[in-house]
Amino acid sequence: MKDLNLVEAVGRSIIKKLHYHSGKVSLDDTEYLPVLKKVLDGILEELSHSNFSKTDIGSIKKTLKQYAKDLYVKAWIKNSLVEETVDEAREMGKEYFEYVYKHGKHPE
Repeated sequence: MKDLNLVEAVGRSIIKKLHYHSGKVSLDDTEYLPVLKKVLDGILEELSHSNFSKTDIGSIKKTLKQYAKDLYVKAWIKNSLVEETVDEAREMGKEYFEYVYKHGKHPE
C-alpha cells in the first residue's frame, strides 16, 4: 500500500505542475488535456508492468483523473463568464473536461 501512496503522490505532483504550466503558457485545452491523458496512461501502463492489481490501477486512475478535473474546474470557474453562476460554471467545466479528455477536440 505504501507504494500505491507514493505513486499517487508523484502523479498528483506531475499533474499539478502540468496544470500550472498550461495556465502560465496559455495552452489550449486541446493541447493540455491530451497531454494530461498521456501522462495518466503512462503512469497506469507502468503500474501494469510492475504487477499492481487491476483494482489498484483502477483506483489510481480514478483518483488522479479526478484530481486533474478538480484543478481544471477550479480554473474554469475562475475564468467563467459573469453571467454564469458558480454551479453552472462547475457543471460546464466538468462536461468540457470530459469531452476534450475523451475526444481531444473542442465540442462542436
